[in-house]
Amino acid sequence: MALVAREYAQVLDIVRRLHSCRSADEVAACAIGDLQALAGFERGALCLAAPGEPGGYEWRSVNLPPAYYGEYEALADGDFVRDAVVRRPGRVLTDEDMGVGRRDWYASAFYEHARSLSLAPEHVMAVLFAVEGPGGHGGLTLLRETKRPFGRREKELVGLVTSHVSAVLSRLAVVRAERSTRYALDAVLASRGRGVLVFEPGGRLVSRSEGGARLLENWFPGTGRYGSDELPDAVVHAVADFLKALVLERAVSPRVLRRRQREELRIAFRLLENGYPGYSCVVVGELSVAERDDLHDTVMGELTPREREAVCLALQGYDNASIGMLAGCSTNTVKKHLYHACRKLGVDGRLGLHRLLSAPHGLP
Repeated sequence: MALVAREYAQVLDIVRRLHSCRSADEVAACAIGDLQALAGFERGALCLAAPGEPGGYEWRSVNLPPAYYGEYEALADGDFVRDAVVRRPGRVLTDEDMGVGRRDWYASAFYEHARSLSLAPEHVMAVLFAVEGPGGHGGLTLLRETKRPFGRREKELVGLVTSHVSAVLSRLAVVRAERSTRYALDAVLASRGRGVLVFEPGGRLVSRSEGGARLLENWFPGTGRYGSDELPDAVVHAVADFLKALVLERAVSPRVLRRRQREELRIAFRLLENGYPGYSCVVVGELSVAERDDLHDTVMGELTPREREAVCLALQGYDNASIGMLAGCSTNTVKKHLYHACRKLGVDGRLGLHRLLSAPHGLP
């Protein structure tokens, strides 16, 4: 379709504004409000399928009272607009495309409902489009109060904008879902006294959970809220040691950052995978001394006396030959004790034992 210069400029302006929207309310105000001048209608509504509510919708409107769509569920069975766009999703349809004559239009429940609200819609144009996320779809309904029907050019202009409405709402749905997931994960971590810091390969902090920020404020007071370039020296040094160990291909055990009389703040390190090469995840968490000792006793209680002896000596840094001399058994017997202990505790080798049981305890 060949647009005249004025229409082309209007479409580009609407698209630019749409892609700067940060909420569905802004999308409705931009798309419907700006399309009014382009497509010549007086009122419109944007609907989004409500997650977990079959047949339920969330509505945003321009020049339509809330009562218009507030009665939607009661009128939905007679909604010929919905039935038409569901049969042909992605296409902008007018009432003529829907096969609705003037007599049927005036006899419809929606027209009667509109008249009861002092509205006088004469023609309708609507489109159903896909939206990523739990709901899966949304729609635009545009109402004209003059006798002149919607034409082909107006349908095509609305179609150009609709594809961008779909894209922007999909982006917002994904962002909202990711934000909800992040809040849920942060709440779980915080309930266990944990927080997460994420560092890029060079060691600069790029992200942190709220729980991580609160832990640092609690254990290192006086510095305020920690920004990307403002971390406690203990954390900076721990991360630097971790990054150095990565270069040297050495394992790094969790460590205690700070101790109080009845609890301690610990830090553990993990490399991120799945598209984040070189990025590291630092888990900080606090554990009371009583919880730490209970954890230690519970875990060690899974082992036989000889396995416990071998594990305790291994955690003190003795090699297998030295453990055998101290325990009065062969090196092969020590290896068997440590092997069985690792299998029972679900860890991999001495590093796993160290993370689980050593003085700088791992983060459960």
